[in-house]
Amino acid sequence: MDTLEDLEDEFTWTPPSESELKVIEARRDRNNKISALMGQYLLKGYKMLATCCPVCDCVLLEDRVKEKFCVGCLEVDADTKKDNPAVSEEAARGTVQEIQHRHSSEDHSHISTSPSCSQPHAATHTVATSTTASPGCQKHDIKNTLTVHGMDLSESAGQAVAALRDKLAWATGQLSATSSVHEAQNLAGLITETCKAITALKEL
Repeated sequence: MDTLEDLEDEFTWTPPSESELKVIEARRDRNNKISALMGQYLLKGYKMLATCCPVCDCVLLEDRVKEKFCVGCLEVDADTKKDNPAVSEEAARGTVQEIQHRHSSEDHSHISTSPSCSQPHAATHTVATSTTASPGCQKHDIKNTLTVHGMDLSESAGQAVAALRDKLAWATGQLSATSSVHEAQNLAGLITETCKAITALKEL
């Protein structure tokens, strides 16, 4: 039978990190914005459907001409996608730089010292001096140090690329089937930003 101490060790609670708190807060803000906008659209005569958006899982609305409308994609996410690493190349690059800088400042002693990149006095080098290595060495070091709280970012980036490819395939199919100019413009913008995001994530 497990002792109380064993159970405490097994179920030790750790507070969320700063980045996780930001994600939780962002989701809460997004849901609040969607709820407020949905109320406004319902007052305008829009009807709430029993189906959800395949992209963001938001409940779909329908106008008087039976055209489906997603508040999450076309209203909320359209305003915030420039700051979202999943859909913005610039934001993705900024996230990578922030993670790299944070990791470099916290862990000076775990710099990669592979034979192809090390110098005779490399053991005394700091992170700042390691940037003088060749571009190939820098790329190798970055890939080895992009970890946050023990999580391999390369694996997460691969999962994000797979998810974005699914959304890209869906948006392409919707673009071929739609007869609405407004919806076609939104889908074209989604396809463009998705392609940029995939390119940015592949460079991690």
